[in-house]
Amino acid sequence: MLDVKTLIISITAISLFSPVLYYLLHRSGSLVGGTLQWTIASIFSAIGLCLVLLKGAAAPALLTVVGANTAFALSYGIGWIGMRIFVERPPLYRAMWSLVLVQFLLTIWFTYVSPSQTACSTLVALVVALFCILIAQDLFRGALALRRPMRIYGSVVYALQALVMLVRIVLLQTLPLEGAYFKWGAINEVMFLWNIIFVFSLLAAILLMVSEKLQAEIKTLRGIVPICAHCKKIRDDQGYWQQVEQYVTTHSEARFSHGICPECMDQARAELEDLKGRIRR
Repeated sequence: MLDVKTLIISITAISLFSPVLYYLLHRSGSLVGGTLQWTIASIFSAIGLCLVLLKGAAAPALLTVVGANTAFALSYGIGWIGMRIFVERPPLYRAMWSLVLVQFLLTIWFTYVSPSQTACSTLVALVVALFCILIAQDLFRGALALRRPMRIYGSVVYALQALVMLVRIVLLQTLPLEGAYFKWGAINEVMFLWNIIFVFSLLAAILLMVSEKLQAEIKTLRGIVPICAHCKKIRDDQGYWQQVEQYVTTHSEARFSHGICPECMDQARAELEDLKGRIRR
C-alpha cells in the first residue's frame, strides 16, 4: 500500500494545477464571481502540502505545523468566501479571519506551550470540517429552486469532506498519534487517498457549477419578436398574445419588479385630479 509521503507528493502535484486552472477561469472574463478567491485558496492548499512534506527534512515546527495548518485553514476559509460570492451571498470576511486567527493562536499554543500533535491535528480538522459544512450549506441553499443540480453535487462533495474530517477527529481521540508523521499507519493513508479523490471531485464540481451558471445567465431572447404597436403584447410561437412580462419571463431568466416612472406618475396624478374635478361638478 502507498505510504503517506507518496500520497502527499501526489496530492501536491495535482494541487499545483488547480491555481492555474482557477486563474485561467478568472482571466477568461466570465461573469461568475468567486474565481479569484478559488485561485488564492488553491495556492494556500498547495503551500500547506509543500510545508507538510518538509516534516521529513527536520524543518522547524513553525513551518511544518503552524504554517501548514494555517495554510490549510486559509485555503478552506478563502474557498468559503469564494463560494458565497459565487452563489451571490455577502462574503463574511470577518467571520473567516476570526476563525483562522483562533486556529493560528491555538496551534502555536499546542506546538510550543503545551506540545500535542493530536491537538494540532484535531484543531485543523475541526476548522476544515466547519468551513466545509458552511460551504455545503451555501451551495445547497436555493439549488433546488433554481434547478442547479451541479450545485447540489458540489454541496455533496464538501459534505463528504466534512464527514471525513469529523471521522478523523474521532480517530485522533481514540487512536492517539505516535511516532513520525509519515509512519502513522493505514488510517492516514486512507485519509490522504480520499484527499486525492476530493481534489479531483472538487475540480469537476467547480467546472460544472460554473458552466451551469453561465448557461443560465446567457439564456437570451433571439430573433424577431412580434409585438403589438398599441397594447405592446407579444405574440408567441403558438399565435397567442402575452403580456411583455409573461413572455420575457418564459423565454429568459429575467424576472420583473414593477414600479412607476416619474412621467407616468405625473400623468396618473393629472388624471386623478381631473377625475376629482368631474366628481365635484
